[in-house]
Amino acid sequence: MNPHVLQVVYSLLKPFLFRYDAERVHEKAINIIQRTRNYSLPIYPSLSVTVFNHTFSSPLLLASGFDKNGLLVDCISSFGFAGEVVGSITARPWLGNEKPRLFRLPKEKSLLNRMGLNNDGAEIIGKRLEDKTGYAISIAKTPDPKLIGDKAVEDYVYSYRLLKHLGLFTEINISCPNTEDGKTFEDQKSLNILLDALLEDGKGRPLVIKISPDINSETLHDIVQASEERVDGYVATNTCRVEHPQIGRGGLSGKKLQSVSLGVLRRLRSQTSKPIIYSGGIFTGGDALLALSLGANLLEAYTGFIYRGPTFAMKVNEELDFLLLAQGYSSINEMKEEQTS
Repeated sequence: MNPHVLQVVYSLLKPFLFRYDAERVHEKAINIIQRTRNYSLPIYPSLSVTVFNHTFSSPLLLASGFDKNGLLVDCISSFGFAGEVVGSITARPWLGNEKPRLFRLPKEKSLLNRMGLNNDGAEIIGKRLEDKTGYAISIAKTPDPKLIGDKAVEDYVYSYRLLKHLGLFTEINISCPNTEDGKTFEDQKSLNILLDALLEDGKGRPLVIKISPDINSETLHDIVQASEERVDGYVATNTCRVEHPQIGRGGLSGKKLQSVSLGVLRRLRSQTSKPIIYSGGIFTGGDALLALSLGANLLEAYTGFIYRGPTFAMKVNEELDFLLLAQGYSSINEMKEEQTS
């Protein structure tokens, strides 16, 4: 189906859709997107970027969390995205937390989720993706509270060995809690152990680690110190853990996360020259330009897709192209070159 037709329908139905359970609407959206194939889109040469030796038509990817099971990789480009990040994928199939577990916060243009990493598992998803292109993979630990210490590391390693040869890059989500008390692999000692184990049998596709917006400057510095010689880049950031007064705990994404994520991006860029994939409140071309100007090389978006609708990525690309030209740049590459000169 034509994404522009879908946008008209979505705009008309949005007030009604937002009255229904967010996860059920999301599942319906996945089904509709799967039926869209090979729709021709405008090409913006100004937006082309090369990262990890791959040339992306634009810097904008669909973030992990939207397509957990890799069902959309054949059709997501028809919606204007330059690719997508599948997952997060865990070693074992996982049902996730009890429902409801996905909530809209319209006034804040944000989402709160406590999905619990529901997915089909590394083996099934890996087979599904074997002959596909245009995607990256996000790996997380199976959220079984019994998997701690060496068992938690082994869980990551199992998924990595199955999936590391697939996709454009591999994103290791170190910022999801791996114990009942919320401990993550962002602890320097734990991260060193994890990276040693992951790379014991060699690296596959370019390896990036995904960090939290909640970390302080000291922890961020420790992460970079532990990672810099072993990874190919970073993702800034994951969702922000919050306790909502009505909804309860969950991970916050969208506009309310933007300023915090941009702060992490600034600090991270001052400590590394490696590629950074920015995620956190991308809604417009202006948001995209700001993140790129602060040092991002690629962008991931999810919540903006929910709120702006099917033509979200197309609009962001059009707006970004216009803003670049308005500021006197012929391309993102020219802007980046001026920043580093």
